[in-house]
Amino acid sequence: MKLSAYLSTCLLGITSTLAVVLSSSIASALTPEEIDAVASQTTVVIGNGLAKGQIESGEDARGFNTGSGVIIGREDNIYYVLTALHVVNGKNQDYRIRTWDGEVYPARDRHTKKPNILKLGSFKIGQPIKGLDLAIIKFQSNKEYHIASVKSSEYLKPEDALFASGWPEPEDDSAYRVRVFKDGLLSLIASEPSLDGGYSLLYTNETSTGMSGGPVFDQDGWVVGIHAQGRANVSAGKYCIDPQVSINNSCGIQTIHFLTTVEAEELRNRTSLNQEPVDPSTIADGIENKERADVIENIYEDFTVDFVESGIRSYPSGTCWSLLLGDNFCNQ
Repeated sequence: MKLSAYLSTCLLGITSTLAVVLSSSIASALTPEEIDAVASQTTVVIGNGLAKGQIESGEDARGFNTGSGVIIGREDNIYYVLTALHVVNGKNQDYRIRTWDGEVYPARDRHTKKPNILKLGSFKIGQPIKGLDLAIIKFQSNKEYHIASVKSSEYLKPEDALFASGWPEPEDDSAYRVRVFKDGLLSLIASEPSLDGGYSLLYTNETSTGMSGGPVFDQDGWVVGIHAQGRANVSAGKYCIDPQVSINNSCGIQTIHFLTTVEAEELRNRTSLNQEPVDPSTIADGIENKERADVIENIYEDFTVDFVESGIRSYPSGTCWSLLLGDNFCNQ
Protein backbone atom coordinates (compact mmCIF):
# COMPACT_ATOMS: atom_id res chain seq x y z
CA MET A 1 0.00 0.00 0.00
CA LYS A 2 1.30 3.47 -0.86
CA LEU A 3 2.06 5.83 2.00
CA SER A 4 -0.60 8.29 0.89
CA ALA A 5 -3.27 5.58 0.77
CA TYR A 6 -2.17 4.29 4.18
CA LEU A 7 -2.38 7.73 5.71
CA SER A 8 -5.81 8.27 4.16
CA THR A 9 -7.03 4.99 5.65
CA CYS A 10 -5.68 5.91 9.10
CA LEU A 11 -7.22 9.38 8.90
CA LEU A 12 -10.57 7.89 7.93
CA GLY A 13 -10.41 5.51 10.87
CA ILE A 14 -9.56 8.29 13.32
CA THR A 15 -12.34 10.49 11.92
CA SER A 16 -14.86 7.66 12.23
CA THR A 17 -13.80 6.97 15.81
CA LEU A 18 -14.12 10.64 16.75
CA ALA A 19 -17.55 10.76 15.13
CA VAL A 20 -18.71 7.79 17.19
CA VAL A 21 -17.34 9.31 20.39
CA LEU A 22 -18.92 12.71 19.70
CA SER A 23 -22.19 11.07 18.70
CA SER A 24 -22.25 9.05 21.93
CA SER A 25 -21.46 12.14 23.97
CA ILE A 26 -24.25 14.11 22.36
CA ALA A 27 -26.69 11.22 22.65
CA SER A 28 -25.98 10.83 26.37
CA ALA A 29 -27.28 14.33 27.15
CA LEU A 30 -30.97 14.45 28.03
CA THR A 31 -33.30 17.21 26.96
CA PRO A 32 -34.42 19.68 29.64
CA GLU A 33 -37.89 18.16 29.38
CA GLU A 34 -36.51 14.69 30.14
CA ILE A 35 -34.49 15.95 33.11
CA ASP A 36 -37.59 17.76 34.36
CA ALA A 37 -39.50 14.47 34.13
CA VAL A 38 -36.85 12.76 36.29
CA ALA A 39 -37.01 15.64 38.77
CA SER A 40 -40.80 15.43 38.88
CA GLN A 41 -40.67 11.79 39.99
CA THR A 42 -37.84 12.09 42.51
CA THR A 43 -38.18 15.54 44.14
CA VAL A 44 -40.09 15.50 47.43
CA VAL A 45 -41.57 18.06 49.81
CA ILE A 46 -40.42 18.00 53.44
CA GLY A 47 -42.41 19.69 56.20
CA ASN A 48 -43.53 19.30 59.78
CA GLY A 49 -46.79 17.59 60.66
CA LEU A 50 -49.71 19.88 61.48
CA ALA A 51 -52.28 19.33 64.20
CA LYS A 52 -55.92 19.31 63.13
CA GLY A 53 -57.27 22.83 63.13
CA GLN A 54 -53.81 24.39 63.42
CA ILE A 55 -54.18 26.02 60.03
CA GLU A 56 -57.61 26.95 58.76
CA SER A 57 -57.85 27.55 55.00
CA GLY A 58 -54.26 28.75 54.94
CA GLU A 59 -55.06 31.85 56.97
CA ASP A 60 -52.54 31.13 59.71
CA ALA A 61 -49.47 29.44 58.28
CA ARG A 62 -46.96 30.68 60.83
CA GLY A 63 -44.46 28.03 61.87
CA PHE A 64 -45.12 25.80 58.88
CA ASN A 65 -42.03 25.91 56.70
CA THR A 66 -41.35 23.44 53.94
CA GLY A 67 -38.23 22.41 52.09
CA SER A 68 -37.37 20.02 49.31
CA GLY A 69 -35.37 16.83 48.96
CA VAL A 70 -34.58 14.06 46.49
CA ILE A 71 -34.91 10.27 46.72
CA ILE A 72 -31.42 8.81 46.22
CA GLY A 73 -31.64 5.22 47.40
CA ARG A 74 -33.72 2.27 48.44
CA GLU A 75 -33.33 -0.86 50.54
CA ASP A 76 -36.35 -3.16 50.41
CA ASN A 77 -39.24 -0.93 51.51
CA ILE A 78 -37.01 1.78 52.96
CA TYR A 79 -36.33 4.89 50.87
CA TYR A 80 -33.53 7.37 51.46
CA VAL A 81 -33.91 11.11 50.83
CA LEU A 82 -31.06 13.62 50.66
CA THR A 83 -31.85 17.18 51.70
CA ALA A 84 -30.30 20.23 53.36
CA LEU A 85 -29.64 20.05 57.08
CA HIS A 86 -31.33 23.38 57.79
CA VAL A 87 -34.58 22.00 56.30
CA VAL A 88 -34.91 19.40 59.08
CA ASN A 89 -33.10 21.02 61.98
CA GLY A 90 -36.14 22.20 63.95
CA LYS A 91 -36.57 20.95 67.48
CA ASN A 92 -39.59 18.82 68.46
CA GLN A 93 -40.85 18.63 64.90
CA ASP A 94 -42.61 15.67 63.34
CA TYR A 95 -41.09 15.84 59.85
CA ARG A 96 -42.93 14.29 56.94
CA ILE A 97 -42.04 13.54 53.30
CA ARG A 98 -44.53 14.02 50.49
CA THR A 99 -43.85 12.04 47.31
CA TRP A 100 -44.97 12.88 43.77
CA ASP A 101 -48.19 10.84 44.08
CA GLY A 102 -49.48 12.80 47.07
CA GLU A 103 -48.57 10.23 49.72
CA VAL A 104 -47.12 11.70 52.93
CA TYR A 105 -44.78 9.55 55.03
CA PRO A 106 -43.42 10.14 58.55
CA ALA A 107 -39.66 10.53 58.94
CA ARG A 108 -39.63 8.15 61.91
CA ASP A 109 -39.27 4.48 62.66
CA ARG A 110 -42.62 2.65 62.84
CA HIS A 111 -41.54 0.56 65.82
CA THR A 112 -39.26 2.75 67.95
CA LYS A 113 -40.99 6.04 66.99
CA LYS A 114 -37.53 7.62 66.79
CA PRO A 115 -36.79 10.14 64.02
CA ASN A 116 -35.15 8.73 60.91
CA ILE A 117 -32.95 11.76 60.30
CA LEU A 118 -29.17 11.53 60.07
CA LYS A 119 -27.43 14.91 60.16
CA LEU A 120 -24.13 15.33 58.32
CA GLY A 121 -23.39 18.57 60.15
CA SER A 122 -24.55 20.54 63.16
CA PHE A 123 -26.57 23.72 63.25
CA LYS A 124 -27.93 26.03 65.92
CA ILE A 125 -30.15 28.98 65.09
CA GLY A 126 -28.09 32.13 64.84
CA GLN A 127 -24.81 30.26 64.44
CA PRO A 128 -22.92 29.03 61.35
CA ILE A 129 -23.38 25.42 60.28
CA LYS A 130 -20.51 23.14 61.22
CA GLY A 131 -19.78 20.52 58.60
CA LEU A 132 -22.07 19.83 55.66
CA ASP A 133 -25.48 21.43 55.32
CA LEU A 134 -26.86 17.99 54.48
CA ALA A 135 -29.10 15.37 56.07
CA ILE A 136 -30.37 11.93 55.09
CA ILE A 137 -33.95 10.99 55.87
CA LYS A 138 -35.57 7.62 55.43
CA PHE A 139 -39.20 6.65 55.11
CA GLN A 140 -40.94 3.32 54.67
CA SER A 141 -43.35 2.45 51.88
CA ASN A 142 -44.47 -0.62 49.97
CA LYS A 143 -45.07 1.52 46.88
CA GLU A 144 -42.60 1.72 44.00
CA TYR A 145 -40.84 5.07 43.65
CA HIS A 146 -38.18 6.03 41.16
CA ILE A 147 -34.72 6.80 42.52
CA ALA A 148 -32.60 9.71 41.26
CA SER A 149 -29.12 8.87 39.96
CA VAL A 150 -26.25 10.34 41.99
CA LYS A 151 -22.82 11.00 40.50
CA SER A 152 -19.66 12.66 41.78
CA SER A 153 -19.53 16.30 40.67
CA GLU A 154 -15.75 16.40 40.27
CA TYR A 155 -15.99 16.75 36.47
CA LEU A 156 -18.09 19.94 36.57
CA LYS A 157 -16.67 23.14 35.12
CA PRO A 158 -17.89 26.75 34.82
CA GLU A 159 -20.56 27.34 32.16
CA ASP A 160 -21.90 23.78 32.45
CA ALA A 161 -25.69 23.61 32.32
CA LEU A 162 -27.39 22.88 35.64
CA PHE A 163 -31.04 22.35 36.56
CA ALA A 164 -32.58 22.95 40.00
CA SER A 165 -35.84 21.35 41.15
CA GLY A 166 -37.89 22.18 44.22
CA TRP A 167 -41.12 23.29 45.85
CA PRO A 168 -41.08 27.06 46.55
CA GLU A 169 -43.22 28.59 49.25
CA PRO A 170 -45.58 31.28 47.92
CA GLU A 171 -45.33 34.70 49.53
CA ASP A 172 -49.03 34.66 50.46
CA ASP A 173 -48.71 31.28 52.29
CA SER A 174 -51.20 29.79 49.85
CA ALA A 175 -52.14 26.14 50.33
CA TYR A 176 -51.70 25.68 46.57
CA ARG A 177 -48.14 24.75 45.60
CA VAL A 178 -46.36 24.10 42.29
CA ARG A 179 -42.98 22.45 41.80
CA VAL A 180 -40.54 24.48 39.71
CA PHE A 181 -37.65 23.48 37.49
CA LYS A 182 -35.07 26.18 36.88
CA ASP A 183 -32.26 26.04 34.33
CA GLY A 184 -28.99 27.92 34.60
CA LEU A 185 -25.22 27.76 34.33
CA LEU A 186 -22.49 26.89 36.78
CA SER A 187 -20.69 30.13 37.66
CA LEU A 188 -18.06 29.08 40.16
CA ILE A 189 -16.64 25.99 41.83
CA ALA A 190 -14.77 26.74 45.03
CA SER A 191 -11.50 24.83 45.39
CA GLU A 192 -12.43 24.01 48.99
CA PRO A 193 -15.95 23.76 50.45
CA SER A 194 -16.88 26.40 52.99
CA LEU A 195 -16.55 25.40 56.64
CA ASP A 196 -20.04 26.67 57.46
CA GLY A 197 -22.08 24.26 55.34
CA GLY A 198 -19.76 22.81 52.72
CA TYR A 199 -20.96 25.14 49.96
CA SER A 200 -18.83 25.06 46.83
CA LEU A 201 -21.20 25.54 43.90
CA LEU A 202 -22.50 28.87 42.62
CA TYR A 203 -25.01 28.80 39.76
CA THR A 204 -27.23 31.28 37.94
CA ASN A 205 -30.47 29.35 38.47
CA GLU A 206 -33.16 31.53 40.07
CA THR A 207 -34.37 29.82 43.23
CA SER A 208 -36.87 30.60 45.97
CA THR A 209 -37.52 29.85 49.63
CA GLY A 210 -38.74 26.27 49.93
CA MET A 211 -36.37 24.91 47.27
CA SER A 212 -33.60 24.32 49.84
CA GLY A 213 -32.61 20.67 49.91
CA GLY A 214 -33.80 20.08 46.36
CA PRO A 215 -31.65 18.36 43.71
CA VAL A 216 -29.36 20.05 41.21
CA PHE A 217 -29.01 18.02 38.00
CA ASP A 218 -26.45 18.07 35.21
CA GLN A 219 -27.34 17.79 31.52
CA ASP A 220 -27.37 13.97 31.71
CA GLY A 221 -29.91 13.85 34.54
CA TRP A 222 -27.41 13.04 37.31
CA VAL A 223 -27.81 14.66 40.72
CA VAL A 224 -24.56 16.60 41.18
CA GLY A 225 -25.57 18.94 43.99
CA ILE A 226 -28.08 19.85 46.68
CA HIS A 227 -29.47 23.36 46.62
CA ALA A 228 -28.92 25.33 49.84
CA GLN A 229 -29.42 29.07 49.42
CA GLY A 230 -30.75 31.61 46.96
CA ARG A 231 -29.02 34.77 45.83
CA ALA A 232 -27.11 36.65 48.50
CA ASN A 233 -28.33 39.35 50.82
CA VAL A 234 -24.89 40.75 51.58
CA SER A 235 -26.16 43.54 53.83
CA ALA A 236 -27.76 40.91 56.07
CA GLY A 237 -24.64 38.74 55.98
CA LYS A 238 -26.42 35.98 54.08
CA TYR A 239 -24.29 34.60 51.28
CA CYS A 240 -22.35 31.53 50.17
CA ILE A 241 -18.61 31.59 49.46
CA ASP A 242 -17.75 34.94 47.81
CA PRO A 243 -20.26 37.68 48.77
CA GLN A 244 -19.97 39.63 45.52
CA VAL A 245 -20.32 36.60 43.26
CA SER A 246 -23.18 35.33 45.43
CA ILE A 247 -25.25 38.43 44.68
CA ASN A 248 -26.21 37.01 41.29
CA ASN A 249 -25.99 33.30 42.07
CA SER A 250 -27.65 30.59 44.10
CA CYS A 251 -25.46 28.07 45.90
CA GLY A 252 -25.30 24.45 46.90
CA ILE A 253 -23.22 21.49 48.05
CA GLN A 254 -21.47 19.27 45.53
CA THR A 255 -22.19 15.55 45.56
CA ILE A 256 -18.44 14.84 45.66
CA HIS A 257 -18.42 16.07 49.25
CA PHE A 258 -21.45 13.95 50.13
CA LEU A 259 -20.11 10.81 48.44
CA THR A 260 -16.89 10.95 50.45
CA THR A 261 -18.72 10.81 53.79
CA VAL A 262 -18.96 7.71 55.97
CA GLU A 263 -22.75 7.85 55.63
CA ALA A 264 -22.64 7.69 51.83
CA GLU A 265 -20.16 4.81 51.97
CA GLU A 266 -22.51 2.95 54.28
CA LEU A 267 -25.31 3.41 51.75
CA ARG A 268 -23.05 2.08 48.99
CA ASN A 269 -22.15 -0.95 51.09
CA ARG A 270 -25.85 -1.67 51.46
CA THR A 271 -26.25 -1.18 47.67
CA SER A 272 -28.92 1.35 48.60
CA LEU A 273 -27.47 4.36 46.78
CA ASN A 274 -28.42 4.69 43.11
CA GLN A 275 -25.31 5.43 41.05
CA GLU A 276 -26.62 3.95 37.81
CA PRO A 277 -27.50 6.11 34.77
CA VAL A 278 -31.03 7.47 34.54
CA ASP A 279 -33.59 4.72 33.96
CA PRO A 280 -35.68 5.44 30.84
CA SER A 281 -38.78 4.35 32.76
CA THR A 282 -38.23 7.25 35.18
CA ILE A 283 -38.42 9.66 32.25
CA ALA A 284 -41.48 7.94 30.77
CA ASP A 285 -43.39 7.92 34.06
CA GLY A 286 -42.35 11.49 34.77
CA ILE A 287 -43.74 12.68 31.45
CA GLU A 288 -46.96 10.71 31.84
CA ASN A 289 -47.66 11.84 35.42
CA LYS A 290 -46.13 15.31 35.37
CA GLU A 291 -49.35 17.30 35.54
CA ARG A 292 -50.45 15.40 38.63
CA ALA A 293 -47.01 15.30 40.24
CA ASP A 294 -46.17 18.98 40.00
CA VAL A 295 -49.22 20.44 41.75
CA ILE A 296 -50.37 20.30 45.36
CA GLU A 297 -53.93 21.51 45.76
CA ASN A 298 -53.79 21.92 49.55
CA ILE A 299 -50.44 21.36 51.26
CA TYR A 300 -51.88 22.08 54.73
CA GLU A 301 -54.43 19.31 54.33
CA ASP A 302 -51.73 16.90 53.15
CA PHE A 303 -49.52 17.51 56.19
CA THR A 304 -52.28 17.49 58.81
CA VAL A 305 -51.71 14.61 61.25
CA ASP A 306 -53.80 13.00 63.96
CA PHE A 307 -51.12 13.13 66.66
CA VAL A 308 -53.18 11.15 69.17
CA GLU A 309 -53.61 8.17 66.89
CA SER A 310 -50.10 8.30 65.46
CA GLY A 311 -48.41 8.34 68.86
CA ILE A 312 -45.96 11.00 67.75
CA ARG A 313 -45.96 12.65 71.15
CA SER A 314 -44.48 9.52 72.72
CA TYR A 315 -40.93 10.41 71.73
CA PRO A 316 -38.79 13.58 71.64
CA SER A 317 -38.14 14.44 67.98
CA GLY A 318 -34.89 16.14 68.93
CA THR A 319 -33.38 12.77 69.84
CA CYS A 320 -30.17 11.84 68.03
CA TRP A 321 -30.48 8.52 66.25
CA SER A 322 -28.53 7.10 63.33
CA LEU A 323 -30.46 5.24 60.68
CA LEU A 324 -27.24 3.84 59.25
CA LEU A 325 -24.59 3.41 61.89
CA GLY A 326 -26.38 2.41 65.07
CA ASP A 327 -27.37 4.11 68.30
CA ASN A 328 -23.77 4.87 69.31
CA PHE A 329 -23.23 7.23 66.40
CA CYS A 330 -24.46 10.78 66.86
CA ASN A 331 -23.52 13.66 64.58
CA GLN A 332 -25.38 16.74 65.74
